[in-house]
Order: sequence, then C-alpha cells, then structure tokens
Amino acid sequence: MAKNPSDLEQEKPIVLFEGNNKAIISAIRSYEEFDIPYYICLKDGYIHERLFWNVSPYREHILDTIHRQEDLSAPDKFMNTVRNIYDEIGEYIIFPINDEKLTILMDNEEKLRSLGIELPLPAKDTWVKMAHKEEFYKTIQNYGLRSPPQIPIGEATPPIVAKPKADVSSDGTRYRTQILLTGRDLSKFRKEFDTDKYVLQEYIKGHEKMYYSFWDNGTLVQSFCRSKVVQGPNGETTILVRPSEISSNIIERINNMMSDLNWHGPIRITFIEKENKPYMIEANARFGGTIELSRVNHCPMPVLLFDMYNDTSIFEERTKDSKKELLVETYLMEALITRLTAGGRFRKHDQIGWAPRTTVFLKRDTFYNLFVLEVLNKMKIKEFLGSVLPDGIKKSIRSILRK
Repeated sequence: MAKNPSDLEQEKPIVLFEGNNKAIISAIRSYEEFDIPYYICLKDGYIHERLFWNVSPYREHILDTIHRQEDLSAPDKFMNTVRNIYDEIGEYIIFPINDEKLTILMDNEEKLRSLGIELPLPAKDTWVKMAHKEEFYKTIQNYGLRSPPQIPIGEATPPIVAKPKADVSSDGTRYRTQILLTGRDLSKFRKEFDTDKYVLQEYIKGHEKMYYSFWDNGTLVQSFCRSKVVQGPNGETTILVRPSEISSNIIERINNMMSDLNWHGPIRITFIEKENKPYMIEANARFGGTIELSRVNHCPMPVLLFDMYNDTSIFEERTKDSKKELLVETYLMEALITRLTAGGRFRKHDQIGWAPRTTVFLKRDTFYNLFVLEVLNKMKIKEFLGSVLPDGIKKSIRSILRK
C-alpha cells in the first residue's frame, strides 16, 4: 500500500516501473541507504513478478496503481498509468530503465511537464543519437571516435556481430545482438531474421570497458569507469567487472560530445580496446542492471536523480568521506537458481551460472524470495546445496542463510 504523499515532506519521490528487476533492485539499495522516498509500479498479469515483490523487503513501497504491458502501438494505456500514479502520490520523478516506456514518455513530454512529472532524459531526437546504433556510429565519428568496421550483408564472413539498428522498433518489437561465429550461424541469421533491421560489424575481441556518466543539461555531474571480466553468453549481461583506467583523451572526446548534445540524465558508453585502439560498441541512454556498480563504488548515481529535481545535496553530503577505491563486484544471478531447479547443471561456458530470464543480484535482499519461489517447492535444501553447485557459491549461499 502506498504511503500518504504528505509523508514525503513535499519532495518528489522516485517511481520505478517494473521491467528490469536487476536495475530496480540496484537503485532501491541506494535509495534505502540514503533514505530517499521511492515507489514501485508493478506490471499487470505477471504473477511470478508480483510474487517476487510481494515477499521482498521492499513490498511496502509497491503502489496501488499497476501498469499494463507497454505497447508502442497503443501508448495511451501506459500514459493512463502515469496519470493514475500522479493521482495517487502527486508529482514524481521517473527512473529511466526501459526503452519502450521511455519512447512513450518522450513522445508525451509536454503532458508530463504539465503534471510536474520529471523525466531525466534529453529531447527525443538527441536521445536517438545515442540509443539507436546507426545514429550512434554517425555521431561519434564527428568526435574522432571509431566503431568496428561495418560489413554489407552480401560480403559478410564470420566471425561477425549483427547489432540491431534500434533495440525496439516502432511497433514495439525488441531486437537483440547476434554473435555469428560460423557459417551456419550466418545462414541461420539470414533465414530467421530481418537483416535490414541490423548493422553487421567486424567481430572484435579485446578488453571491454564501460564509461558511466550522469549529466545535467550538458554539464557533467559524476562519472566512473569499469572493465568487464566475465560476460554472460551471447553478450546478454555483465557478471564480473574490475577497476579500469580509460585514456583521458577518450574520456575528453566523449565528454565533449555529451556536452555538445546538451545531454541530460544517465548514459553508459561501452567500447572494446584492441591493440591500444578503442572501438565504440554502444551507448545505453538510460540506467541498466549494472548501475549496481555505481553504488558499490561510492558513486550512487540513482541518488543524483533525486538531488537534481529536489534541490537537495544528499549525494554530495553523504559520499564526501567515502573511500574512492574502485571495487570488484561479482554478480550471482537469479538465473543460477532457475537453471538448477530446471534440472540443469553447470557447464564451462556458464561461468557462475546463467539463464536468459529474470536477472537479479543474489544478495540478502533477494535471496529469500527467490529461494521461496524457485527452490523450496521443487527441491530440498540438501539437494540445493549439493554437488551441482561450485564450492564458492555453496559457501556464499550458506553465509546468506546464516544471516
């Protein structure tokens, strides 16, 4: 049940729309730590997700309002939800995590502004220059930044990477990157996919790095860098990262670009270094699941959203004495449990376990509900902690259970 708006002391709270649980939980951990008001808007009809949140330690923040599955062909449904939330809690700040929702929201920017609802993003035409791959590659060229060489479909020879020109099409269809390592992969891609929706690039193997930054109308507020150590299969998610240094020249070029675009809100730019040459891969023009990294590195970017629209300085006051050491963060995925309960076992490429479903950091605030929903009714604890689990993970789970 939502709290009374008067409890918020006239501050605009954050509203997180369900759709990327990993990003939501990462942000909530920061909001809990810094005592920032927030609400969660659940999807209608997703029973598994509703059970997940109803047994979570954050269930008191669930709104009465629920949102319908976003549909770009019928945006009024989602905008009705946006208005219903306003009727329930008053003015608020939208946490940007989902391209489908963001597309609808940017198309209704004037309506949001009239209600005092804040959307921490630039104008839509600017957002597209970073969020859509083709536009991104054109934009970075103006700042002396390179991307992997593009390859016409008729000249394609594996290994190559097929990247969607836009992650979400105008009709709401979602596209994902395809890594084509063999001739069979390429033949299957040509047969099963609309190749016109993709950009084909040379497959570059190297050190993948990420530059996270947060902007206020063209002014850089905060930034930090990481390097990937372990990637989920087919490039789906980040599992392990470590501290990283990025060339000051590259950072300066990126910052100049974002300043010229008058960028507003969060962005993450990913690139691969090969033989000391950086190749820009993509930009995520929103918060994603890896935003957990900002919290563990004493740079909790979700807090900046609250400060920016409430004229507060919680971030500055609460992080000024924090250690600035960059930490290594290991991710144990909820999908680890999904794989085990489905009778799967670990294979070499699984690293620490992966399945392409709901992904959430497996920590104290998520373990209990995941355990109840995915494990308890399917296998005994002894079996769960049995020989199918690597020793390191068994030790971590036992530690959580003791707390």
